[in-house]
Amino acid sequence: GRKMLKKLVLDLSGEDDELRWRAAIALARAGAPAVPCLIEALGHDNPAVQVAAAHAVRDMREPGAAVVPALVANLSRRGTWEAHQVGTPIEVRRTAMGALAQLGKPALEAVPALVAVLRDNELEGLDAPQRHLKTIFELRGTAAWVLHKLGPEAARRDREVIPALATALG
Repeated sequence: GRKMLKKLVLDLSGEDDELRWRAAIALARAGAPAVPCLIEALGHDNPAVQVAAAHAVRDMREPGAAVVPALVANLSRRGTWEAHQVGTPIEVRRTAMGALAQLGKPALEAVPALVAVLRDNELEGLDAPQRHLKTIFELRGTAAWVLHKLGPEAARRDREVIPALATALG
Protein backbone atom coordinates (compact mmCIF):
# COMPACT_ATOMS: atom_id res chain seq x y z
CA GLY A 1 0.00 0.00 0.00
CA ARG A 2 0.95 3.61 0.63
CA LYS A 3 3.58 2.70 3.18
CA MET A 4 5.38 0.47 0.68
CA LEU A 5 5.22 3.18 -2.01
CA LYS A 6 6.77 5.70 0.39
CA LYS A 7 9.59 3.24 1.16
CA LEU A 8 10.17 2.62 -2.54
CA VAL A 9 10.28 6.35 -3.27
CA LEU A 10 12.89 6.80 -0.53
CA ASP A 11 14.93 3.96 -2.04
CA LEU A 12 14.54 5.40 -5.53
CA SER A 13 15.84 8.80 -4.45
CA GLY A 14 18.57 7.48 -2.16
CA GLU A 15 22.29 7.16 -2.82
CA ASP A 16 22.43 3.35 -3.13
CA ASP A 17 22.38 2.49 -6.85
CA GLU A 18 21.27 -1.11 -6.33
CA LEU A 19 18.39 -0.08 -4.08
CA ARG A 20 17.43 2.61 -6.62
CA TRP A 21 17.11 0.06 -9.43
CA ARG A 22 15.23 -2.43 -7.26
CA ALA A 23 12.84 0.36 -6.27
CA ALA A 24 12.36 1.33 -9.94
CA ILE A 25 11.46 -2.25 -10.82
CA ALA A 26 9.02 -2.48 -7.89
CA LEU A 27 7.43 0.87 -8.75
CA ALA A 28 6.95 -0.26 -12.36
CA ARG A 29 5.23 -3.40 -11.12
CA ALA A 30 3.05 -1.37 -8.74
CA GLY A 31 1.35 0.23 -11.73
CA ALA A 32 -1.03 3.18 -11.55
CA PRO A 33 -0.68 3.86 -7.80
CA ALA A 34 3.04 4.56 -8.38
CA VAL A 35 2.55 7.09 -11.20
CA PRO A 36 2.45 10.21 -8.95
CA CYS A 37 5.65 9.02 -7.22
CA LEU A 38 7.36 8.51 -10.56
CA ILE A 39 6.26 11.90 -11.86
CA GLU A 40 7.86 13.46 -8.80
CA ALA A 41 11.02 11.38 -9.27
CA LEU A 42 11.29 12.49 -12.92
CA GLY A 43 11.73 16.03 -11.57
CA HIS A 44 14.28 15.08 -8.90
CA ASP A 45 17.56 17.03 -8.70
CA ASN A 46 19.64 13.88 -9.14
CA PRO A 47 19.80 12.78 -12.80
CA ALA A 48 20.36 9.14 -11.72
CA VAL A 49 16.95 9.25 -10.01
CA GLN A 50 15.39 10.71 -13.16
CA VAL A 51 16.91 7.90 -15.25
CA ALA A 52 15.63 5.20 -12.89
CA ALA A 53 12.16 6.78 -12.84
CA ALA A 54 12.06 6.92 -16.65
CA HIS A 55 12.99 3.24 -16.79
CA ALA A 56 10.17 2.46 -14.35
CA VAL A 57 7.69 4.40 -16.50
CA ARG A 58 8.95 2.61 -19.61
CA ASP A 59 8.46 -0.79 -17.94
CA MET A 60 4.98 -0.02 -16.60
CA ARG A 61 2.04 -1.55 -18.45
CA GLU A 62 -0.02 1.62 -18.81
CA PRO A 63 1.33 4.65 -16.95
CA GLY A 64 -1.04 6.93 -18.86
CA ALA A 65 -0.75 10.46 -20.16
CA ALA A 66 -0.08 12.01 -16.75
CA VAL A 67 3.65 11.18 -17.04
CA VAL A 68 4.13 12.86 -20.41
CA PRO A 69 4.80 16.43 -19.13
CA ALA A 70 7.49 15.17 -16.73
CA LEU A 71 9.13 13.14 -19.50
CA VAL A 72 8.96 16.14 -21.85
CA ALA A 73 10.67 18.29 -19.21
CA ASN A 74 13.51 15.76 -19.12
CA LEU A 75 14.06 16.11 -22.87
CA SER A 76 15.60 19.52 -22.31
CA ARG A 77 18.13 18.58 -19.60
CA ARG A 78 21.53 20.14 -20.17
CA GLY A 79 24.98 19.26 -18.97
CA THR A 80 27.82 16.86 -19.54
CA TRP A 81 28.28 15.00 -22.80
CA GLU A 82 29.49 11.81 -21.13
CA ALA A 83 26.48 9.93 -22.43
CA HIS A 84 27.25 6.40 -21.38
CA GLN A 85 27.37 7.15 -17.69
CA VAL A 86 24.13 6.64 -15.82
CA GLY A 87 22.80 9.84 -14.38
CA THR A 88 24.07 12.34 -16.94
CA PRO A 89 21.65 14.78 -18.56
CA ILE A 90 22.16 13.02 -21.92
CA GLU A 91 21.16 9.71 -20.34
CA VAL A 92 18.15 11.45 -18.76
CA ARG A 93 17.10 12.65 -22.20
CA ARG A 94 17.62 9.25 -23.81
CA THR A 95 15.67 7.32 -21.15
CA ALA A 96 12.84 9.86 -21.25
CA MET A 97 12.55 9.24 -24.99
CA GLY A 98 12.59 5.49 -24.40
CA ALA A 99 9.70 5.85 -21.98
CA LEU A 100 7.79 8.04 -24.45
CA ALA A 101 8.26 5.40 -27.15
CA GLN A 102 6.49 2.84 -24.96
CA LEU A 103 3.55 5.10 -24.13
CA GLY A 104 1.98 5.07 -27.56
CA LYS A 105 -0.82 7.55 -28.26
CA PRO A 106 -0.43 9.57 -25.01
CA ALA A 107 3.14 10.42 -26.13
CA LEU A 108 1.80 12.37 -29.13
CA GLU A 109 1.69 15.32 -26.73
CA ALA A 110 5.51 15.19 -26.76
CA VAL A 111 5.90 15.62 -30.54
CA PRO A 112 6.94 19.32 -30.39
CA ALA A 113 9.56 18.49 -27.75
CA LEU A 114 10.91 15.64 -29.89
CA VAL A 115 11.14 18.02 -32.86
CA ALA A 116 13.06 20.40 -30.59
CA VAL A 117 15.55 17.61 -29.80
CA LEU A 118 16.10 17.15 -33.54
CA ARG A 119 16.66 20.89 -33.98
CA ASP A 120 18.63 21.58 -30.81
CA ASN A 121 21.57 23.89 -31.59
CA GLU A 122 23.55 22.33 -28.75
CA LEU A 123 23.40 19.12 -30.74
CA GLU A 124 24.98 20.71 -33.81
CA GLY A 125 28.41 19.86 -32.47
CA LEU A 126 29.34 23.53 -32.16
CA ASP A 127 29.24 23.45 -28.37
CA ALA A 128 30.21 19.80 -28.01
CA PRO A 129 33.68 18.30 -28.34
CA GLN A 130 34.32 16.33 -31.53
CA ARG A 131 34.48 13.03 -29.61
CA HIS A 132 30.84 13.41 -28.63
CA LEU A 133 29.40 13.60 -32.13
CA LYS A 134 28.39 9.93 -31.88
CA THR A 135 26.32 10.79 -28.81
CA ILE A 136 24.71 13.70 -30.64
CA PHE A 137 23.67 11.46 -33.52
CA GLU A 138 22.44 8.76 -31.13
CA LEU A 139 20.25 11.29 -29.35
CA ARG A 140 18.81 12.55 -32.62
CA GLY A 141 18.36 8.98 -33.78
CA THR A 142 16.43 8.17 -30.62
CA ALA A 143 14.13 11.15 -31.17
CA ALA A 144 13.58 10.00 -34.77
CA TRP A 145 12.84 6.46 -33.57
CA VAL A 146 10.22 7.72 -31.11
CA LEU A 147 8.58 9.80 -33.84
CA HIS A 148 8.58 6.71 -36.08
CA LYS A 149 6.93 4.66 -33.32
CA LEU A 150 4.27 7.34 -32.94
CA GLY A 151 3.49 6.95 -36.64
CA PRO A 152 1.87 9.31 -39.14
CA GLU A 153 -0.20 10.97 -36.43
CA ALA A 154 3.01 12.64 -35.18
CA ALA A 155 3.47 14.41 -38.53
CA ARG A 156 -0.21 15.36 -38.61
CA ARG A 157 0.10 16.92 -35.16
CA ASP A 158 3.16 18.99 -36.02
CA ARG A 159 3.99 19.86 -39.60
CA GLU A 160 7.62 20.46 -38.58
CA VAL A 161 8.23 16.73 -37.99
CA ILE A 162 9.20 15.87 -41.57
CA PRO A 163 11.46 18.91 -42.18
CA ALA A 164 13.15 18.42 -38.80
CA LEU A 165 13.77 14.74 -39.54
CA ALA A 166 15.13 15.57 -42.99
CA THR A 167 17.51 18.19 -41.60
CA ALA A 168 18.66 16.22 -38.56
CA LEU A 169 19.18 12.91 -40.30
CA GLY A 170 19.90 14.09 -43.82
